[in-house]
Amino acid sequence: MSARFLRFLLAGSINTLFGFFVFFLLALTSLPTWIILLVSNVICFIFNYLTSGGFVFRDLGITRLPRFLLGYGVVYAFYLVLIEWLSPVVGGRHWAMASVILPMAIFTYFIQSRFVFGVKPKS
Repeated sequence: MSARFLRFLLAGSINTLFGFFVFFLLALTSLPTWIILLVSNVICFIFNYLTSGGFVFRDLGITRLPRFLLGYGVVYAFYLVLIEWLSPVVGGRHWAMASVILPMAIFTYFIQSRFVFGVKPKS
């Protein structure tokens, strides 16, 4: 296992706990799931960029932000579909979110390592 992937697991754990905490608190409201996910993603975006870009991939270049935002959007869409689909099956959106965290973490690493930070920025 590479050192970068281990850093991703550590940063991802912190990001996931923070994001899940924000999601959990917002999910106690009667807001629709798409709004809850959108708000929690906006709250977590900068923090996650700093931990992922700075700590994991050692690159906080401003040119990475558009790709990071696009990757974040893709991850958001997958989360939304999975949570909406699983919520009635597993007993609510809290359990749905908890059940997809690990596969979504792997998917997020793939997006970030290949699409966001794996591509050389244009000078």
